[in-house]
Amino acid sequence: SGNHGWVHSCAWSPDGSRLLLTATSGTTPLAYLIPRLGGDARLLPVTSLVSDIAVFGAWLPDGERVTLWPRNQRDGPTRIAEINTRTGDTSTSSVGEFAHSMQGSWSPTASRLVLSHVGDDAQEVWIHRTKGPSVPLYATAFPDSILASPQWSSAGDAVLALRGLTDLVRIPLGRDGVTAAGPVQ
Repeated sequence: SGNHGWVHSCAWSPDGSRLLLTATSGTTPLAYLIPRLGGDARLLPVTSLVSDIAVFGAWLPDGERVTLWPRNQRDGPTRIAEINTRTGDTSTSSVGEFAHSMQGSWSPTASRLVLSHVGDDAQEVWIHRTKGPSVPLYATAFPDSILASPQWSSAGDAVLALRGLTDLVRIPLGRDGVTAAGPVQ
């Protein structure tokens, strides 16, 4: 019937009680909070916050706030939308101009967001700081491999990502918490 849907990202809340699911139905971006034990899914206000039909999301470590960002930013810097799931309060901030933003996650201290970005000839992992400029962390050229699902280590001293389909890489971080501090393992 032409009305296709896509799931873009899923992320469990830090306490495991809710699933954040981002999707597209036709040309409408959607974000839902789904209780782990079932019940009614809660639709979050996506369309007023981001400007693309494909939206990705992540939980902040406090378990109350989620962030959403568009895959393709059409009008200037990539905006990150934050939604307090308890109060419904929303805010947005910019992280720089990136053509295709994909999966990401917050550091344990919520001071840094790691995102994968797809460029014309490479895929990159960037760290976006809540205070300070964004910094490139790691890149891989196409078509050799892709980077997917960057996640923080529990200590916040490294970023882990899938390279290709089965290769888990660990990118150790320097003292500043944003630059690579050695070879990818």
